[in-house]
Amino acid sequence: MQTYTETPSHYTLRCPATRLRSGSWEVRRRLSWGVPYGRISSTVDATITGNLGLGPGFSIGRSLTEAVTGIGDLIPMASLRWNFGVHNFMTYLTGNLTTGVYHSQSIANVGIGHNAIDWGGAYTYFDPKAGHEFSATLGFT
Repeated sequence: MQTYTETPSHYTLRCPATRLRSGSWEVRRRLSWGVPYGRISSTVDATITGNLGLGPGFSIGRSLTEAVTGIGDLIPMASLRWNFGVHNFMTYLTGNLTTGVYHSQSIANVGIGHNAIDWGGAYTYFDPKAGHEFSATLGFT
């Protein structure tokens, strides 16, 4: 039996638990995405003060403020998880698809201006009876 759950931000397909080498193996495939929409305002203030040794010093200053409103980048994510008693494993694949508002000469951007892909895995040892827990994650971008 497979169940299909729909929410506004992700879809989950759950396969039934299967016995595998004396452990219970459950695989979950999850596809998520986020579409940020919003407004960002950025301000930079810079001041240079100096003295060339020829009398009074000098000071030069400038301020820049920019704002942008728009849709950000698409952020898809997929993951698989396994559970064998106190041992838990997970692998994931995520990324960034450049669809958001980005201008290289602007200090205010909703998008990051480039595509990216990230994948990795994680392990967790969790024994609630003994009160022990250990987790480690390794990822590559």
